[in-house]
Amino acid sequence: MKKLLTISLLLMLALWSCTGEPDKPPEPEKETGAREDKPVASGEIIDRYVKTLTTARGKARAAGEATEDRTRRMQEAIGD
Repeated sequence: MKKLLTISLLLMLALWSCTGEPDKPPEPEKETGAREDKPVASGEIIDRYVKTLTTARGKARAAGEATEDRTRRMQEAIGD
């Protein structure tokens, strides 16, 4: 009985260690990443930063509106 339990546990550990996905080679750097051979103008850096902040603010606003909407619908369902 102990051997069966030990074998079962070892088999489960072996299965858990298998990821199921083959290892992927690292992807080459994209063009939007840091470029060592070309200098980037400060205006372009600022534009990217502002675009990133604007996108993040829009996503945060949408998430907040969705949360408020969900809360309102839950309160209506409860009857408050």
